[in-house]
Amino acid sequence: MTALVAAAGSARQRWGRHLLTAGFLLGCASLATSIAGGKAGLLLGLVGLALTGDFGTAGRWVWLAGAAATAWACTSIALAGIADGGRLVERSGVLYMWLAFPVAAAAAADPRVRRWGWRLAIAGALAALLLGALQFATGYATDARPFRLSFDGIRHDRISGFFGHHYPFAMVLALIGLAAAVAAGGRSRWAAAGLLALAAVAGVASASRSVLLALPAAIAAGIAARGSRYAMRAALAAAAVLAVLGAGLWLVAPAYLREMAELRNGRAYIWRLTCAEIADHPLLGAGGGARYQAACLARLPERPPEVPADWWFAQGPPHAHNTLLTLAAWYGIPAAVLHLALIAAILFAMRRRGGPEAMRAGVALAVLIEAAGLFDFTIGDAETAAAAFTLLGLLAQGRDDAPA
Repeated sequence: MTALVAAAGSARQRWGRHLLTAGFLLGCASLATSIAGGKAGLLLGLVGLALTGDFGTAGRWVWLAGAAATAWACTSIALAGIADGGRLVERSGVLYMWLAFPVAAAAAADPRVRRWGWRLAIAGALAALLLGALQFATGYATDARPFRLSFDGIRHDRISGFFGHHYPFAMVLALIGLAAAVAAGGRSRWAAAGLLALAAVAGVASASRSVLLALPAAIAAGIAARGSRYAMRAALAAAAVLAVLGAGLWLVAPAYLREMAELRNGRAYIWRLTCAEIADHPLLGAGGGARYQAACLARLPERPPEVPADWWFAQGPPHAHNTLLTLAAWYGIPAAVLHLALIAAILFAMRRRGGPEAMRAGVALAVLIEAAGLFDFTIGDAETAAAAFTLLGLLAQGRDDAPA
């Protein structure tokens, strides 16, 4: 009987490891190409993680912070739904995409799996870059499915690769490029730097201003995290990258740069509405994105003259174009605090697993996530959330000799 139990346990572990690996690799291949593939990979990986029982790799504080954030958001949704007799379901990756970190951290503990994860993530990024270049050169049309390529479409303007919007496209490529750059060692360092440069070019071509503002800060953070003597180098690097990206955006889309410089791109009115909503419901928020949108519409049903027409949301803004403000408005101020606690727990887990180098790499990625999140709901898009938490898990093992 003991032998049978041991055999069953061994078989469960073996199948769990296979599912964990398959889900992780599918997720890596899908980071820049398919959110459906990413969600399927996450589901497979979670089943595998449950079968192996390898919950300790991510660290208990990550599980506690993530579970608390999800539970708080679900409580907000449920109480709001009960109060107004509305629906209780909220479709948002913010509720569960953090689970990509423990899946990736557990799967990437195997060096061979980790190397294949890097290869697949980078291959997907290169495919997205190629598609984006074709969209930029030949014409881009949102209704030209599946690749949004059209000779009758808009040329030399916003592009989105395999995704439906320009921001996830640029942000995911920036995350993959930055992660590869901070993880690479030896000869692969130059290849990873080249990938990061291509990701920056994609950010310019797609006019993703949030990414272009956040990338210099993230690069500077990655350099400065090595010690105080690198502070000057970090500042110079940030200034140089910002100048180059700004010049590129001026050449490609000067109107977007001008709007940003003059602070008239429409976010200000959304932030005012959001802050008013937070003041009215500080503890549990509006109860999700749909109720937040309806509340904003009720506060401002018609477009004021000072709001640009292309920034007016006739049905109300879907989110605050700011990660912390959105979380606070949707689910209450504690949700925003728990998000920061989750990021901190992940960074400490990375230090425990991969040492100071892993934590420094994590800091660079976290700065990119949160800096871009000052102007967009970074973790609200399932595409960007999946990439962020998967890559943090990949980096948790420290520097790799073959990420690119």
